[in-house]
Amino acid sequence: MNEQREQPPRVLVVDDELTFSTAIADTLHSLDEGFVVDTVDNGSLAWDKLQKIVYELVITDLRMPQIDGLELVEKIRSSGINTPMILMTAYGSATVEAKAKQLNVARYLPKPIDIDELIEATREVLSLSSESKDSLEDDLQEKLDSVSNKLETLRQEISAHCIILANAKGQPITYAGYVEEFDVPISTALIAAGHSTFFELARSMSEDSVFNLMYNEGTKWNTFSTSVCKDLFMVIVFERQRAQTPIGMVWFSAKRTIAELLDFMTDLQFSENQSKLVSQLRNSITEEIDQTSSPDDQNPASDDAEKETNQELISFEEAMQNGIVSADLNEEEEQKAKKKAA
Repeated sequence: MNEQREQPPRVLVVDDELTFSTAIADTLHSLDEGFVVDTVDNGSLAWDKLQKIVYELVITDLRMPQIDGLELVEKIRSSGINTPMILMTAYGSATVEAKAKQLNVARYLPKPIDIDELIEATREVLSLSSESKDSLEDDLQEKLDSVSNKLETLRQEISAHCIILANAKGQPITYAGYVEEFDVPISTALIAAGHSTFFELARSMSEDSVFNLMYNEGTKWNTFSTSVCKDLFMVIVFERQRAQTPIGMVWFSAKRTIAELLDFMTDLQFSENQSKLVSQLRNSITEEIDQTSSPDDQNPASDDAEKETNQELISFEEAMQNGIVSADLNEEEEQKAKKKAA
């Protein structure tokens, strides 16, 4: 568990008695933790706040105008927000308590409130929440490491310079290989626009799914990009001067790796209240990319390793004979050759 937080915990207090909510706010703010506390006097205003601000804890009264405490909790939970909640009420009953437990309310406190009990409950709930967050971060990092390992396996298999996994907005998620020579965020943002176009095209044609492979041939780098799913895509960069892997092999290997990556996609979807954690992990990856040393300090692969990797590759003809590359692709290549000869 973390001994210190980077920022003081942020708490939202919801109660239609302004004097009472202000007293709670002043008390929590005066504690060693230095809680940052916002107060609102009804559930509707609380919901508006929760759309704009990420809170570590919500303390709410039960009976309030417009949206009562249980309705607020239910609305929050149905939206996928798992912020810990403390419910206070002077009108408690077994039914209310059962409903609160069903909605995963962390604590149920009767009014009049014992301020020491509220402080203890607040600290306990936030402590448990912090431990859960640490566990989530470790689990998420482990999954991202697994994805990175799969990208590295693919990179070595097809002798790529680097492979980058990015989301639909063009934000890099993780990578394998050597990215020091590229402005990764700008590159992935530009490529994301192209993939978005393909998905819109597929939707206009009533296609449920689409797999696309874009290719750019430059003077120094050849770049492939392929969709993983609607929300993710993969960028594969080859150094043009090195031995090139046939496009059929790139296509086949990329599709196989994507099939493996899709097993992780559900686990890598995040609810809104986890956005801070996801942003921190993404920022750490971006910082790692920015801090990567210059090309002169890098030794991507020795000549022996490169030769060994190339020896493992098979020819286009062998790939076609083994059923890896379709005959249709071979016919296209032959037609292109005939046109050039003519």
